[in-house]
Amino acid sequence: PVPPKETTAADRLKLEREKFEESKKQKAENLRQSKESDRTSIMQTVGEFKEANKIVDELLADPYLDSAIGAIGKGTRLVPGTPQFDVQEKVTQLKSKLSIETIAQMKSLSKTGATGFGQLNEKELEVIQTNIANLNLAQGAGFRKNLEKVKSHVGRQTSVLSDSFKRKYNEAIFAETP
Repeated sequence: PVPPKETTAADRLKLEREKFEESKKQKAENLRQSKESDRTSIMQTVGEFKEANKIVDELLADPYLDSAIGAIGKGTRLVPGTPQFDVQEKVTQLKSKLSIETIAQMKSLSKTGATGFGQLNEKELEVIQTNIANLNLAQGAGFRKNLEKVKSHVGRQTSVLSDSFKRKYNEAIFAETP
Protein backbone atom coordinates (compact mmCIF):
# COMPACT_ATOMS: atom_id res chain seq x y z
CA PRO A 1 0.00 0.00 0.00
CA VAL A 2 0.97 3.59 -0.65
CA PRO A 3 1.69 5.52 2.53
CA PRO A 4 -0.60 8.54 3.08
CA LYS A 5 0.77 11.76 1.70
CA GLU A 6 1.88 14.13 4.42
CA THR A 7 0.29 17.55 4.25
CA THR A 8 2.76 20.29 3.92
CA ALA A 9 2.49 23.72 5.45
CA ALA A 10 1.57 25.07 2.01
CA ASP A 11 -1.24 22.51 1.70
CA ARG A 12 -2.59 23.42 5.14
CA LEU A 13 -2.40 27.12 4.30
CA LYS A 14 -4.27 26.56 1.03
CA LEU A 15 -6.97 24.56 2.85
CA GLU A 16 -7.35 27.27 5.51
CA ARG A 17 -7.59 29.95 2.80
CA GLU A 18 -10.33 27.96 1.01
CA LYS A 19 -12.28 27.55 4.28
CA PHE A 20 -11.90 31.27 4.97
CA GLU A 21 -13.17 32.22 1.50
CA GLU A 22 -16.15 29.86 1.82
CA SER A 23 -16.94 31.33 5.25
CA LYS A 24 -16.78 34.85 3.79
CA LYS A 25 -19.18 33.90 1.00
CA GLN A 26 -21.61 32.35 3.50
CA LYS A 27 -21.54 35.42 5.74
CA ALA A 28 -22.16 37.69 2.74
CA GLU A 29 -25.12 35.55 1.68
CA ASN A 30 -26.54 35.55 5.22
CA LEU A 31 -26.23 39.33 5.37
CA ARG A 32 -27.94 39.69 1.98
CA GLN A 33 -30.82 37.47 3.09
CA SER A 34 -31.15 39.31 6.40
CA LYS A 35 -31.16 42.68 4.64
CA GLU A 36 -33.84 41.59 2.18
CA SER A 37 -35.96 40.16 4.98
CA ASP A 38 -35.62 43.38 6.99
CA ARG A 39 -36.38 45.48 3.90
CA THR A 40 -39.53 43.47 3.16
CA SER A 41 -40.71 43.69 6.76
CA ILE A 42 -40.10 47.44 6.96
CA MET A 43 -41.82 48.08 3.63
CA GLN A 44 -44.87 46.12 4.79
CA THR A 45 -44.97 48.07 8.05
CA VAL A 46 -44.59 51.39 6.25
CA GLY A 47 -47.41 50.33 3.93
CA GLU A 48 -49.60 49.78 6.99
CA PHE A 49 -48.51 53.18 8.32
CA LYS A 50 -49.50 54.85 5.06
CA GLU A 51 -52.91 53.19 5.20
CA ALA A 52 -53.34 54.32 8.81
CA ASN A 53 -52.41 57.90 7.86
CA LYS A 54 -54.88 57.78 4.97
CA ILE A 55 -57.66 56.76 7.36
CA VAL A 56 -56.67 59.56 9.78
CA ASP A 57 -56.74 62.09 6.93
CA GLU A 58 -60.16 60.81 5.81
CA LEU A 59 -61.48 61.09 9.36
CA LEU A 60 -60.11 64.58 9.88
CA ALA A 61 -61.66 65.73 6.58
CA ASP A 62 -64.99 63.98 7.19
CA PRO A 63 -67.74 66.59 7.64
CA TYR A 64 -69.63 64.18 9.91
CA LEU A 65 -66.78 63.61 12.36
CA ASP A 66 -67.92 66.27 14.82
CA SER A 67 -71.46 64.86 14.84
CA ALA A 68 -70.08 61.36 15.51
CA ILE A 69 -67.94 62.16 18.56
CA GLY A 70 -69.03 62.57 22.14
CA ALA A 71 -72.33 61.65 23.75
CA ILE A 72 -74.34 63.43 21.04
CA GLY A 73 -73.03 61.15 18.30
CA LYS A 74 -73.55 57.91 20.20
CA GLY A 75 -77.05 57.25 18.93
CA THR A 76 -76.27 57.95 15.29
CA ARG A 77 -72.99 55.98 15.38
CA LEU A 78 -74.99 52.84 16.11
CA VAL A 79 -77.33 53.15 13.10
CA PRO A 80 -76.00 51.42 9.96
CA GLY A 81 -76.20 53.60 6.89
CA THR A 82 -75.63 56.88 8.70
CA PRO A 83 -72.50 58.94 8.04
CA GLN A 84 -71.70 58.69 11.76
CA PHE A 85 -71.80 54.89 11.54
CA ASP A 86 -69.30 55.13 8.67
CA VAL A 87 -67.04 57.27 10.87
CA GLN A 88 -67.26 54.60 13.59
CA GLU A 89 -66.26 51.93 11.05
CA LYS A 90 -63.22 53.95 9.92
CA VAL A 91 -62.16 54.34 13.55
CA THR A 92 -62.50 50.58 14.05
CA GLN A 93 -60.34 49.99 10.97
CA LEU A 94 -57.72 52.45 12.26
CA LYS A 95 -57.65 50.77 15.68
CA SER A 96 -57.10 47.44 13.97
CA LYS A 97 -54.14 48.72 11.95
CA LEU A 98 -52.57 50.29 15.04
CA SER A 99 -53.12 47.11 17.08
CA ILE A 100 -51.38 45.03 14.42
CA GLU A 101 -48.46 47.47 14.44
CA THR A 102 -48.18 47.37 18.24
CA ILE A 103 -48.31 43.57 18.32
CA ALA A 104 -45.66 43.36 15.58
CA GLN A 105 -43.40 45.69 17.59
CA MET A 106 -43.89 43.58 20.72
CA LYS A 107 -42.99 40.44 18.79
CA SER A 108 -39.89 42.04 17.28
CA LEU A 109 -38.67 43.04 20.76
CA SER A 110 -39.15 39.53 22.12
CA LYS A 111 -36.37 36.93 22.04
CA THR A 112 -38.94 34.26 21.21
CA GLY A 113 -41.04 36.32 18.81
CA ALA A 114 -44.05 36.24 21.14
CA THR A 115 -46.09 39.13 22.53
CA GLY A 116 -46.08 37.75 26.06
CA PHE A 117 -49.87 37.91 26.23
CA GLY A 118 -50.71 34.41 25.07
CA GLN A 119 -54.28 34.47 23.79
CA LEU A 120 -55.45 38.09 24.03
CA ASN A 121 -58.63 38.89 25.89
CA GLU A 122 -60.76 41.97 25.14
CA LYS A 123 -59.24 44.06 27.93
CA GLU A 124 -55.66 43.37 26.78
CA LEU A 125 -56.64 44.21 23.20
CA GLU A 126 -58.14 47.49 24.42
CA VAL A 127 -54.86 48.32 26.17
CA ILE A 128 -52.97 47.64 22.94
CA GLN A 129 -55.45 49.75 20.95
CA THR A 130 -54.99 52.75 23.23
CA ASN A 131 -51.21 52.39 23.32
CA ILE A 132 -50.72 55.25 20.86
CA ALA A 133 -53.83 57.35 21.48
CA ASN A 134 -57.35 56.94 22.80
CA LEU A 135 -59.55 56.54 19.73
CA ASN A 136 -62.83 56.15 21.56
CA LEU A 137 -65.38 58.37 19.80
CA ALA A 138 -67.26 58.86 23.08
CA GLN A 139 -64.44 61.03 24.47
CA GLY A 140 -65.59 64.12 22.60
CA ALA A 141 -63.36 67.07 21.76
CA GLY A 142 -60.06 65.27 22.45
CA PHE A 143 -60.68 62.86 19.59
CA ARG A 144 -59.29 65.16 16.85
CA LYS A 145 -56.18 65.81 18.93
CA ASN A 146 -55.67 62.06 19.33
CA LEU A 147 -55.96 61.56 15.57
CA GLU A 148 -53.08 64.04 15.22
CA LYS A 149 -51.13 62.00 17.81
CA VAL A 150 -51.58 58.94 15.60
CA LYS A 151 -50.19 60.83 12.59
CA SER A 152 -47.18 61.99 14.61
CA HIS A 153 -46.57 58.48 15.95
CA VAL A 154 -46.69 56.95 12.49
CA GLY A 155 -44.24 59.54 11.16
CA ARG A 156 -41.82 58.94 14.04
CA GLN A 157 -42.02 55.17 13.68
CA THR A 158 -41.32 55.38 9.94
CA SER A 159 -38.22 57.46 10.71
CA VAL A 160 -37.12 55.02 13.41
CA LEU A 161 -37.42 52.08 11.02
CA SER A 162 -35.57 53.92 8.27
CA ASP A 163 -32.77 55.03 10.62
CA SER A 164 -32.43 51.54 12.08
CA PHE A 165 -32.05 50.01 8.62
CA LYS A 166 -29.47 52.63 7.63
CA ARG A 167 -27.42 52.02 10.81
CA LYS A 168 -27.52 48.25 10.36
CA TYR A 169 -26.75 48.12 6.62
CA ASN A 170 -25.19 51.53 5.93
CA GLU A 171 -27.79 52.00 3.21
CA ALA A 172 -30.99 54.02 2.94
CA ILE A 173 -34.15 51.97 2.65
CA PHE A 174 -36.13 54.68 0.87
CA ALA A 175 -35.02 56.52 -2.25
CA GLU A 176 -37.36 59.30 -1.16
CA THR A 177 -39.39 60.20 1.88
CA PRO A 178 -42.07 57.52 2.33
